[in-house]
Amino acid sequence: MVEVGEENFNFLIIMISRLLHNIKFWYFLGLAGAALLALGLDGGPYWFAESLLYLIFFLGLWLDSRYHFRERMTLSRGKAVFLYFVILLATATVYEVSLSTDLGLFSNYHPKPISAFIIIIGLYLSFAVFNLFLIRRYHYTFKELYFSAGVASLWEGLIYTGALTAVILSPGFLLAPLAFAYYMLIYGIIFCMPFVFIREELLWSRVEIATSFKRKMLYAVISAFFALLAWWGWGTVAGILIN
Repeated sequence: MVEVGEENFNFLIIMISRLLHNIKFWYFLGLAGAALLALGLDGGPYWFAESLLYLIFFLGLWLDSRYHFRERMTLSRGKAVFLYFVILLATATVYEVSLSTDLGLFSNYHPKPISAFIIIIGLYLSFAVFNLFLIRRYHYTFKELYFSAGVASLWEGLIYTGALTAVILSPGFLLAPLAFAYYMLIYGIIFCMPFVFIREELLWSRVEIATSFKRKMLYAVISAFFALLAWWGWGTVAGILIN
């Protein structure tokens, strides 16, 4: 009986581990978190912009799974890097527009739209640069980059805004997995949207540095810290120049 109990326990652990490593599970959980958040909050005037990103992201993935258009796209490395930055920054811009609380505002970092854009774009430009280094040097795949977005989002959820921390310490702490999955979804869409359209292999260096999944996640945490640090410097300088 003891051996049977251990086998069942080990089987359960294996199944949970497989579920947690399944990217589609996190898609579903993130969308559930997004739906729950939408029901509990009054959206701003551009609330639909976030839904538009979901549509483009998942429709693009579905179309690629059927027609494999990414594999047919041949680009030079320079063009692939250019598209990587354009698509990532465009995605981030649309997301920030969705957060605006009033008409005519871009995000909420500054009352003037252009000034707000200059401040916030530094964050995503920092992420784009540091992520490009990781993708190029350590050959991150789409799935690994999405999970990297999840661990990188912990800096914001737990420390910067503290929104995830507030959920964990609240009576509704059971909703914390949904809150985390939502953060992971938003960061994942921003980080991975370029690779809905182009193959991440186009950014890889010719020489691969063999790295485990866990180590890649650790590098993502460290990279996110330095990206936020770079943004702090960007925001400080931009604030001085703008004001």
